[in-house]
Amino acid sequence: MHINELSRHTKDILIKNGWYEGRKYDITFWKLELEEEGYKLNEYAKEILEELGNIYVWEQNVGTYVGATFDFNPYNSASGEYDRLEEFELASRDKIFPIGALQDYIVYAGESKKIYLGDWDGLYLIGNSVEEYLENVFKRGFEPVKILLNR
Repeated sequence: MHINELSRHTKDILIKNGWYEGRKYDITFWKLELEEEGYKLNEYAKEILEELGNIYVWEQNVGTYVGATFDFNPYNSASGEYDRLEEFELASRDKIFPIGALQDYIVYAGESKKIYLGDWDGLYLIGNSVEEYLENVFKRGFEPVKILLNR
């Protein structure tokens, strides 16, 4: 992650919730369990999870920023949800792997480095990188871009 691309507000939230320079979280359990379900870990998702894995954020509105609830735990958010992955990969034209949750959405990282939100109703682009995703989460009025599914 390029920490210097984040606002002071976002950096402070990550630090408050357990991030630090050089953090490397062991993702072996998640990798093995989710790959057994059919998911395929991509390099970008691996990098994100090693740096941000198991960080949970519950942030309230502060000044011009909106609050958000999200985490970086792909097992809790996506285990048992593999059935929708093929449809999401076709629609996004990207190979994606779950990296956590934002409220009721599963958050996916693509090989393209794009970050997506998925639920039973659809797929959305929320950032062109994890840094942009983290900034967009706190932007007042930000709306992710809906990706049309082939239904």
